[in-house]
Amino acid sequence: MRNLVLIILLSILFSSCDKIIGDNAKQKARGESGEIVLVLDSARWAENIGQELRITFRETVDGLPRDEPMFDLRHIVPLTFKGILRNAKNLVLVVPVNDKNTENSRIINLFTNKSIDSLRSNEDIFFIRRKDLFAKGQEVVFLINHNDEDFAIKINENKEYIRSFFNKVEEERALKEMYSVRDEKLISNRILEDYKFELRVPYSYKIASSSNDFIWLRQPGQRIDNNIFVAFKDYTDTLDFQNDRIIEWRNQICELNLYGDPENPNSYIVTESIIPPIITAVNFNGNYSKKLIGLWKTNNISMGGPFVAYVLVDESLNRMYYIEGFLYSPGVDQRELVRELSIILRTFKTQGQISS
Repeated sequence: MRNLVLIILLSILFSSCDKIIGDNAKQKARGESGEIVLVLDSARWAENIGQELRITFRETVDGLPRDEPMFDLRHIVPLTFKGILRNAKNLVLVVPVNDKNTENSRIINLFTNKSIDSLRSNEDIFFIRRKDLFAKGQEVVFLINHNDEDFAIKINENKEYIRSFFNKVEEERALKEMYSVRDEKLISNRILEDYKFELRVPYSYKIASSSNDFIWLRQPGQRIDNNIFVAFKDYTDTLDFQNDRIIEWRNQICELNLYGDPENPNSYIVTESIIPPIITAVNFNGNYSKKLIGLWKTNNISMGGPFVAYVLVDESLNRMYYIEGFLYSPGVDQRELVRELSIILRTFKTQGQISS
């Protein structure tokens, strides 16, 4: 990765944190899902560095009906970095190693003198990760600033890496929390027995509908209705991975199986075409796949929302799968809800993957 060195620090960097805050004394990290607390002095926040960091963390999420930022960025200055703010789940601290300004002394003093000298002498060091530094379940990232102009450039060059890093952190937390109560193992076992694939079904999901080549799972609520469905067919040709064929197949699945109104058999789900889905090739648990991020609606335009989906092949069964999570939650922020649906989808395993 250009201009980026990822270091997991074990012993050389910090002067007092681990001694003052032993593991047993650390509180549980606090904060909302997707929230990042950024510690940066006020002057740099107002200039190019602050602008690059805002672009990095507040980029709009694709595939949602309303604009939502990738992360909720909360900026604080170093002098206020104390108390419960140190226990934030996600912390980003900018460390201007050559700045003598006392405003940044609270951050500089987290490092030993020897460590600061080492950082000053190595301008390749940009990104340092430390887990559970002030609180349990915490992710702390130090961005090392040797000079402001180069630092702003490095943020710009590595913004995709930084986003990916924190997205992975959030996904790991959400996965752990989602399945912390229990799985719906009876449903998961039935799926494996009847359909020859594996899916971890979170607590309170129920089977809404099923057939020989389709199953729909729902977690309905008063304000949020989560949905997962899986459909499959015989795999015949690589042309089936063409984007237009995938959309055509999705619409066929939805019209046949996904009703908008149980009382109205002519109400069904379609793919929003005014804003077409974003379709990319991805690695899905080791398999080639196409990922879709887009919007759905009912054919009578009475309901709608976001969806995320994957298309992949199980070569052991010569079977092509379409797996999707879609959401109906009008008036509710949807970024984290879609993240949870994505996590459920990635627990999917084909028979070939199970047996390997």
